[in-house]
Amino acid sequence: MRRLPSGPAGPIAPEEEALRLVARITLSAGRREALHKILAAGVRWDQLITRSRDAGVLPLLAHHIRSDGRLRAVVPLRVLARLEESRLQTVARNLVLFRVLEEVLDAFSSGGVQAILLKGAFLIPEVYRRFDLRTASDLDLLIRKDDLVRMDAALQGLGFVAHRDVRRILGPESDPSIATAFYHRPGEKGYSLDIRWHLVEIPACQSLGLFPIDMKKIWAESETWEYEGRRARCLSPRHHLLYLALHGLKHAFDPILFLTDVAEFWEWAQTRGMGVGALREEAAAFGLVKPLDLAFSLSRRLVGAEIPAGILDGLVSPRNSPWERSFVRSVLRARQARGAAYLIYLALLEGIRPKLSLVGRTFFAPPEAIFGANEATIEKMGIVPRVLRALKGVSMTLDVARGVRRKIPAP
Repeated sequence: MRRLPSGPAGPIAPEEEALRLVARITLSAGRREALHKILAAGVRWDQLITRSRDAGVLPLLAHHIRSDGRLRAVVPLRVLARLEESRLQTVARNLVLFRVLEEVLDAFSSGGVQAILLKGAFLIPEVYRRFDLRTASDLDLLIRKDDLVRMDAALQGLGFVAHRDVRRILGPESDPSIATAFYHRPGEKGYSLDIRWHLVEIPACQSLGLFPIDMKKIWAESETWEYEGRRARCLSPRHHLLYLALHGLKHAFDPILFLTDVAEFWEWAQTRGMGVGALREEAAAFGLVKPLDLAFSLSRRLVGAEIPAGILDGLVSPRNSPWERSFVRSVLRARQARGAAYLIYLALLEGIRPKLSLVGRTFFAPPEAIFGANEATIEKMGIVPRVLRALKGVSMTLDVARGVRRKIPAP
């Protein structure tokens, strides 16, 4: 029986260790040697490819093996063929997505809508700088809420359909904490446009003031940016880093690609002169010290990020709550952690009433506040489906507390 290597929170499968080693654009000599040792000893390639795809780092696995003859020599030919196929698929998908982005930016420019590019839409061309190194599931754009109607008209002109009528979002009875709309174009499957007008995506967190981000400041300090000659905007480096931490926490840093983004963005931001002092001040003002602390700590431990320790000293307590410890264990041990972010949200809220309010708004949210709910969903969301959804959410939380393992059996 193969002896499992020790990870930062106990034994992990060699396939899991391998995908963590490849989760950087450039590998150090030590990480490259460790990766070669694991691959040469033999891994379950089907599991490694599946997990790498789930973790969002299959393009990086393909890249590192393709560019290193020593690594390539220990990989079966059939696997090399699969990796090359996946690389070409990544390129093809990104070409489609960024062609759509060009259309959208042109339509926004004509319609008088300013947009800030978020996550992959900015990271791929600016930080990763290649179409074969990072996947993008959707295109994420930030607009001003005042531009929502103009944005909707511009996208409809391109044939996009909203998941929810903007009149419902802007109506007098609308929930002001809902800050996201989704668009798709009939006949074009596999991606959506995720349009938001606030960086806090979860209505419950925004309504409770958990992360008091000043959106006027965000826009005032955003920067002009160009893609293929088209004018757009990007967040200031420290604001984008804070957003990556907040968004990654929402998904419990699953896929691990979210930690790769933090590590690579940190290095990129240093070349842009991002000040640590300003980052500290902003993290404290926006209530993002804990998300940033978790993003830094986990990216150091899992993907080898060279982010100096002590950046947040004095801002974050060295004592961790049981909820935070459970969350960290789930991430470090590659356990299924969907919904785990709510453990951190609960820990950040002070007092029993806010905590109960978060639980209520999370598990018993009104239909329009449910992530991704569309017109049909809202109309059909009666009491029975809402209760069943709540029970599923509670079950997910209990799974996190128990530490449900991912489906990667030990050899």
